[in-house]
Amino acid sequence: MQKAKRYIWTTPRELFLGDGTDLSMNRVKESFQLEEHTHEFIELNYVMEGRGYQHIGDTVMEVAGGDLFYLPLGTSHVFRPAGADASKNRLIVCNCLFGPELLESLASRGEEYRRLLAVLDKPKDTGEPEWKHWKDRNGEIRRLFGAMLGDYVSRRQFGKLMLHTRFVELLVQLHWLEEQEKEGLPAAGRDALMDNAVLWVREHADSRLTAAQAAAAAGLSERQFRRRFAARTGMGFLDYVHMLRIERCCARLAGSGDRVADIAAEAGFQDVKFFNRLFKRKTGMTPRQYRAFAAEES
Repeated sequence: MQKAKRYIWTTPRELFLGDGTDLSMNRVKESFQLEEHTHEFIELNYVMEGRGYQHIGDTVMEVAGGDLFYLPLGTSHVFRPAGADASKNRLIVCNCLFGPELLESLASRGEEYRRLLAVLDKPKDTGEPEWKHWKDRNGEIRRLFGAMLGDYVSRRQFGKLMLHTRFVELLVQLHWLEEQEKEGLPAAGRDALMDNAVLWVREHADSRLTAAQAAAAAGLSERQFRRRFAARTGMGFLDYVHMLRIERCCARLAGSGDRVADIAAEAGFQDVKFFNRLFKRKTGMTPRQYRAFAAEES
């Protein structure tokens, strides 16, 4: 029996990159309505919240917060949530969309920029697909995507310049991430004790959690725990806890009308002013701006 040919439609460039724009950002709540598609532009997809699947050509990958994909021109893909119940299966993806002329412009700046842009390339004639995948282990990529989204949405003075500057910083972070992976750092998946410790921290992140408590639960001294935790996650204990709490606050802000102060307190933040500053630094928006933007995109 002949295999049915699937239809793949193309997203036109002018939908996101019209009027001379070479770099655009958006935030999408993925669903089952969107069909598999390609683009007339290049795309970086960052999974901000939730779990689900990324279908790229004939490949299907399970995804969660921190997964990042580079999709060159002509790559077909579609995201799918983990289940059909939208209230229980949120999958939020932030997209960075740009034309090849942006990369050409950066390459024209000199050899250092050309070496930096090589992070988006794969060796030719290997038979492997040209798309790439990374895992954000320390929250820096998430911070940059949040800040870039804030720059794009706010339309503030010099926002376009800031957006392009952060794009270069994003490339630098990807370069560093690949260097760490080549060196075997961080040692993700090699320490079963710390795998369990990370799960324990995730389960208790909304409490008044300390590194000493987490170390005791893992049966380690605090010094040993901090060192091995950083090796496992690529970030310090407190930074990791803050990242978890901010992720949970983002989900609550987008999915409920609860007061910001209540959301912050229930996530483990005791000082709402500190929470507001941290949230802005990590996402590029205030909690209220994030809620309003999430409502527009849902």
